[in-house]
Amino acid sequence: MAPSIQRDRRADTRERILAAAAEVFAENGFAGAGVDEIARRCGVNKAMLYYHVGDKQTLYTAVLVRNIDRAREVIEAALEAARDPEERLSAMLRALTTIVREAPAYHRLVLREMASGGAHLEHEVLLRFVAIVGLTRRVMEEGRAAGVFRDLNPFLIHLLLIGGVIATAAQPLRRRLVESGLFAPEQQPDAPGDPAEFLVDVILNGIRSPASGGVVS
Repeated sequence: MAPSIQRDRRADTRERILAAAAEVFAENGFAGAGVDEIARRCGVNKAMLYYHVGDKQTLYTAVLVRNIDRAREVIEAALEAARDPEERLSAMLRALTTIVREAPAYHRLVLREMASGGAHLEHEVLLRFVAIVGLTRRVMEEGRAAGVFRDLNPFLIHLLLIGGVIATAAQPLRRRLVESGLFAPEQQPDAPGDPAEFLVDVILNGIRSPASGGVVS
């Protein structure tokens, strides 16, 4: 077999393993996820799984690294196409919305790690997370320098962006609340027509400087 074909097959097998692992980790958390179940879902035996990726912690880290690297690519491309700080923040929100829509297992992993204080995040994952926070910091610093953003902590703004995107993506919960009958008709939690538009409106108005028309409480 030609080396290029062998490489392609190895890459395909690894991708199938990581996709299955993302689902299992998202459903059960790190502690509850079983390597046997991951192997079953992707159609390989445990020996092959260990050969292509590694043990459970290595597998978990590989899932997060793959998803964070993909998220960074999407966000950087969106920022590159934007012209000013407000447009860049809007582009970042839209990119995050796209990421959550295309990889629902990933945001569930993020929620689990946020709840656990990052208990299973290895150093290489933390480095990548800090790099993405750095993108938010850059946008915020540009906005402050231009006089359009308030002086706010970029790390907290980044968490706000992530939390807002994940919350607007929680349509199953919204549907359950609506169907519960616990809300009066006028209080029912409507789904925003475009979650990104909703977040852009709410968040941008919250971080704009008063001089540029921001909302001041």
